[in-house]
Amino acid sequence: MESCNTESSLDLPLESLSLQPFLQSLHKEQWQEVRLGEVAEIISGGTPKTSIPEYWNGEIPWLTPKDLAGYNHIYISKGERFITKLGLKNSSATLMPKGTILLSSRAPIGYVAIAQNDICTNQGFKSLIVNPKQACNLFVYYWIKDNVKYLQSLGTGTTFEEISKGVVQDITIPLPPLTIQQKIAEILSSFDDKIDLLHRQNKTLESLALTLFRHYFIDNPKRNEWEEKPLSE
Repeated sequence: MESCNTESSLDLPLESLSLQPFLQSLHKEQWQEVRLGEVAEIISGGTPKTSIPEYWNGEIPWLTPKDLAGYNHIYISKGERFITKLGLKNSSATLMPKGTILLSSRAPIGYVAIAQNDICTNQGFKSLIVNPKQACNLFVYYWIKDNVKYLQSLGTGTTFEEISKGVVQDITIPLPPLTIQQKIAEILSSFDDKIDLLHRQNKTLESLALTLFRHYFIDNPKRNEWEEKPLSE
């Protein structure tokens, strides 16, 4: 299953990506309150035995919530660790398809990304394989991102709070017609594309500034010829 069909608006100027006129045109009476379990299959992850080397360092990406800590992109293709087909077969881990929403369900609750390719997770996730005929996975992703505090309020547990598969299945979300979901997801992803581009440009400028500083003030062969003066002068 891939992401719902949205066309990127990366070439649009940021000021043109206004949600207000579009939101005002929506007919909210067409929206329905649906349970996540009605539009998505909820998958729990698993961990192969770490004591068996043959289960690890294979070609199957295997994520833990730690892999999403500080991760600011929509899509993710891999984490720090990989498992083998044998490890997958002999554990409760599930190989989930591209487009699956990866939602951390403990330690902490609320990290979220979309699988860029087939992927597995440990048991710290309750992932959503969205039915593309009923919902747009990107729309559901944005709804989750916007409601992390609500999800966290549903957590229970003593050692650490967790949301169960049953809890995730029973979460209700407002769902407009599929075409509207796709349009909303398109607009929001356009904002994310712009933000990501600006971040990359800032990093490039920071790197250039450091390079120029080092060239002129650290590695400059004529530096020893400079006269040192107090800043007060």
